[in-house]
Amino acid sequence: MLKQLSNKKQIKKLKKTIQKSLNNEVPIPELEVQEKLNKEIVTFILDGAVLQLGQLKSSKVLLNFEDHSHFITKRLGRNPEDFRPDIVHQSLLTLLDSPLNKAGLMKVLIRTEDNRLIEINPITKIPRTFKRFSGMMAKLLETAKIQSDDQVLLQIHNDTVQEYFSNEAYIVATSHKAKLVDLKEYIQKKHNLVFVIGAVAKGNPGLECKFSNDCISISRYQLSTSNCLSKIIDTFEQYYQVI
Repeated sequence: MLKQLSNKKQIKKLKKTIQKSLNNEVPIPELEVQEKLNKEIVTFILDGAVLQLGQLKSSKVLLNFEDHSHFITKRLGRNPEDFRPDIVHQSLLTLLDSPLNKAGLMKVLIRTEDNRLIEINPITKIPRTFKRFSGMMAKLLETAKIQSDDQVLLQIHNDTVQEYFSNEAYIVATSHKAKLVDLKEYIQKKHNLVFVIGAVAKGNPGLECKFSNDCISISRYQLSTSNCLSKIIDTFEQYYQVI
């Protein structure tokens, strides 16, 4: 739980930070700053993402099933359908474009299939086109960090999920085969929530997740990664009254 700040100097500092992250010229009322201090940040982990570089001609590129199926099959001996960075791209746009993120109430991570943990700065502007996104991720996988001026935008951590989070984090995996819950009621009973959403086209990383405290279903229907994220985000925006 975020601790309530008691003096005007701290509130002014937080207000300035929120203003910068929103990149908005409209002043934030002091009441809104105070309300944020009483709300917990929600963390999302895009899990099982296959983000892998391939050496094609003179450059390394982020492999995807549409453009590099022959390379993936012949050179790597793998199923091209596993290589879906487009799911990660769409998911990041869904997350970072949301009012919940713009209100400073979201944290986003990616856990790759080879157990690398990528932290995404909430102020990062994700490229709108998949081609530009692929270029950005290829650079990240080569350099382990992308920054602009003095801001680190994307960074690969050596920590595992368990090492990254404190024991206070309540990690919730999601799967349409898990127990169905009323999400609005569920989030009111838990604290320090971390949602694990599979960034894959097939498989069931939620049920296979070994570091979660719980595994739930939020719909009686099978949802895409982006739809699942949207449903969770919308529930928190209603609960926190983020407009």
